Amino acid sequence: MTNAQLNPGVLPAGFEFRSLIAMGTGGWVVLARQTALQRDVAVKTVLLGAGSRPAVRRLEREGRVLAGLNHPGIVRIHQLMAHQAALFLVMEYLPGPNLESGLADGSLTIEQRIAVLTQVAAALTAVHSQHIAHRDLKPSNIVLHPLRGAVLLDFGLARLPVGRAAFRTALGNVSGTPRYMAPEQRDDPDAESPAIDAFAFGVLAHEVLLGRLPTDASFAGGRTVIDVRSYPQLPASAASALVQAVDRRPDRRLTPGQLIERLAPVPLASWPGQPPSRLGSVPVSAPTETQDLDPDSGAGADPDRPLHPPDTVDLDSRSPVGWVAPAVYRPRHQRRWLAVGVACLIGLLVGVVVAYLVLVR
Repeated sequence: MTNAQLNPGVLPAGFEFRSLIAMGTGGWVVLARQTALQRDVAVKTVLLGAGSRPAVRRLEREGRVLAGLNHPGIVRIHQLMAHQAALFLVMEYLPGPNLESGLADGSLTIEQRIAVLTQVAAALTAVHSQHIAHRDLKPSNIVLHPLRGAVLLDFGLARLPVGRAAFRTALGNVSGTPRYMAPEQRDDPDAESPAIDAFAFGVLAHEVLLGRLPTDASFAGGRTVIDVRSYPQLPASAASALVQAVDRRPDRRLTPGQLIERLAPVPLASWPGQPPSRLGSVPVSAPTETQDLDPDSGAGADPDRPLHPPDTVDLDSRSPVGWVAPAVYRPRHQRRWLAVGVACLIGLLVGVVVAYLVLVR
């Protein structure tokens, strides 16, 4: 089958098309039903061909990165497969509004906003522990799942460590969203340090907690124009932490976890513009974006516009989903290992007592 005959309804055997989620330049994302397992999945598709090599490399890289990550705050991959004239990345389907919709709605409570940042920081910590940089952290890449909380999506721009360069982004191409890009990422498109994500997280914290951005929004300059005097309503320690999170010098920035730790003691009443108690009606969001499928497309100078503008997006028409921050997720295996550790300790103590009694006799 040729590229011209392929459309979002064409899927590999075992998958049934349900609805179109998003359409991009070189591919699309659909909601599908995996019939053998009777579960809904999100399937990202890019067309194969000479003109789509960058998009194919991105999808391959995203699959490789996600395959090596296992965290409740990171979208899970099921399969990467080639079929006919396309490459398919099958991922879990995550219903729920994305953070961009939640912020636009203006009804996330301050408790929910802090919970979102805390959960995103935990996910980024897991990513960075594998020496991977996400490189495209922004509200539209964070879905608010009703059970798992904030979940990080779209690892298409992620950088693997040196030594696995076959799955890095194309060298020399500036990819990302300008308003969240660290200065070194703008100056050096090949930058791959977790400090890049730390800067984006600092920008995200300003947007989520203060409702504004910390930079002059100039793609060419990216000059930080804030200081502690810009936060008169906050305790000095919190103001200093927010400034340090977006420091131009990577080695001076706080990690996402450090920023959350510094902001935790701030009284809730100190944060401006606290919204109503619950998230209102927000459409079900796409589980991942296709707007950046071609990293070789031209960059724009508008700071509020992604470097690769999205094409028409057709969202799933399901009913709105409200969101409440869930309790902290603790995998069962952690509790199991704790129980094993306690049992071993008890066994060791019993062995010491028995040995002592035998020696005394």
